[in-house]
Amino acid sequence: MKREIRTTMLMPAYMQAFHCIGPECADHCCTMAWKITLDRDTFQTYRASQDSALQPVFMHALKRNRKAASDADYGQIVPQPGASDCPMMDGGLCKVHARLGAAALSDTCFTYPRTTTHFNGVLSQAATLSCPEAARLALSSADAMQWVEHDGVVRESACLPVYGQSVPAAQQLLQEVHHTCLRVLSAPELDLWQALALLAILCHELTPLQAQHYPVEKTAQVLEAFTTMLESGALNSSLAAVQPDLDAQAILLGHTLLNGRSLHRAGRHPRFADVLARFSSALGDTPAELGKRYPEAALRWRAQVADAGLEYVLRNYVLNLAFREVFPVQGKPEDKLAALVSALVAVRGLCIGLAEERGDVSLEDMQLAVQSFERVCQHDSTFIGKLAATFSRAGLQAMPRLWPLLRL
Repeated sequence: MKREIRTTMLMPAYMQAFHCIGPECADHCCTMAWKITLDRDTFQTYRASQDSALQPVFMHALKRNRKAASDADYGQIVPQPGASDCPMMDGGLCKVHARLGAAALSDTCFTYPRTTTHFNGVLSQAATLSCPEAARLALSSADAMQWVEHDGVVRESACLPVYGQSVPAAQQLLQEVHHTCLRVLSAPELDLWQALALLAILCHELTPLQAQHYPVEKTAQVLEAFTTMLESGALNSSLAAVQPDLDAQAILLGHTLLNGRSLHRAGRHPRFADVLARFSSALGDTPAELGKRYPEAALRWRAQVADAGLEYVLRNYVLNLAFREVFPVQGKPEDKLAALVSALVAVRGLCIGLAEERGDVSLEDMQLAVQSFERVCQHDSTFIGKLAATFSRAGLQAMPRLWPLLRL
């Protein structure tokens, strides 16, 4: 039996209201469009089950993963001929959950869409917005991304440690780095693009230190210098002078959304395919057409978003990513920044296309753009990394090139 703990966690406010809505979900997670992994304990429990309704399904739908890197990926559920949903589904509900209870679910099924991290003694939890209900709640209002402490149930086996082997002083310092980034992204006096532009400076300074396992003294110096720069407003005039490069944004968007990789993913995910089709009908299905139509559409969208009071939506999206991914310390900082910017560029572009196709901006379309894109990223863990690698190889994280790409 999995060990479950009821404890207090740090989380965005929307998580307090989140629960699975089951068969009412517009894009449910119990589908064979992605790999549903089974941890070792769950796999063996299912194989040994004597439940009369489940045993035949378990015998045919479970497959051992012989190349598993860990017990978390010990096996998987395999699709049945002609079926698109998980073979455990029955009338929109999970037979395992119905017959054996939530405790019998695998770590994958029990936790999704939640991600729980354990960092310097603090448990934090957020949801991936590939879940439609999570996306709806997280993007419903600016207050949805207020930080709260809330009780919840977690599995020990599904808690992700962050720098768990580091000395306490290093953990404390890296936690301060993470929280500083969240404060910058949340700052109402900064536009989202300005916040990311500033964080690019911090990530550039932190990246060499990550390779050295973040020596405490040097890392503290970098954080102090960054904080001093923020407080002094030394870059305010430079940021205010930046003008958007709409032509370069269109080129980057074309590389992001109109490449073979994105189109291939669309073939596997109907919701993303529909969003991409609407985007292409409004802004063009070739980079050349996109280059012609994007600049005016982007400026219209910017005005529409401001008039509708929806400027918070993409900020919430980026904030949720940064919180869930423990930005920027869970990996190479410049790579994490590239991933964050690539996601923003793609989703913002989809939002512009959907608004152009509809004739106006809508919260529902913005939520749809976020959720469908995140669904593709969730189902293919290499997708956003490859987009970010393209971004980095082009040198776009360098300040003179990054800032005009971010600003709209």
